[in-house]
Amino acid sequence: MKTIAASLIAIVSAVCVTYSAPTQTVDTYHVVVANGRVIDPDSGLDAVCHVGISGGIIRAVGAEPLSGRTVVDASGLVVAPGFIDLHQHAQRTVNAVVDALKAMDGVTTALELEVGTDDIDRWYAARAGKSLILGAYVRDGHVLTLTDALRKMTIMPAARLERRVPAMKRKGRIQVGADGDVIAFDPSRIADRSTYETLAVASTGVVHALVNGVPIVRDGRIVEGAAPGHAVRAPNGGAETIQGRWKLIAAEDLRA
Repeated sequence: MKTIAASLIAIVSAVCVTYSAPTQTVDTYHVVVANGRVIDPDSGLDAVCHVGISGGIIRAVGAEPLSGRTVVDASGLVVAPGFIDLHQHAQRTVNAVVDALKAMDGVTTALELEVGTDDIDRWYAARAGKSLILGAYVRDGHVLTLTDALRKMTIMPAARLERRVPAMKRKGRIQVGADGDVIAFDPSRIADRSTYETLAVASTGVVHALVNGVPIVRDGRIVEGAAPGHAVRAPNGGAETIQGRWKLIAAEDLRA
């Protein structure tokens, strides 16, 4: 009986139901992430699906093939919400290497979450336009399942902030209406390579990454000049955060 129940669960989880916005037609998606194993920890989806993105927002997730101006083939890869880093200090640097390294980690939202005394509007204006877990704990050590690990890096940090920052309700998810922050990675290859001696070495395994529906990593290489990030702000003068600026550099500069 347990075997039958487990089989039924596996069958249900492998079915990708098509969801789409009522006014969206199949010919108008700006970007389609196709043929990947889509894991959305929030909804429990774990199936081979296609994701359609337009205007920086996910408009469709389903089993039926989608047409798009740009098609990102994620065959054989895991497609997940972009990772959310709740605390880092990269905003204080003008070194584009940091942004690129974040992108190669699969991070699409990088937050500092500290309140300072600076003029926030002037701070933003001055900057406008500008794997240990999955490898060691999931693949090698079997300490976490892949879905649990993704949950800790996507929906959990988003949910922690969304009551104070409503914009976070659109992050950490692969669902219709969510921001088009999507990554595709190879679970067998994902690994960190930096050491105390060689710090600025990009991680491996992230093949594609999109921020607001714009590719910042394609085929494992940084997309030069891509800068689709924008600020994530709390309303009513509260603590403010910023999404990665992704002023990116050539992948050659990231080699060990």
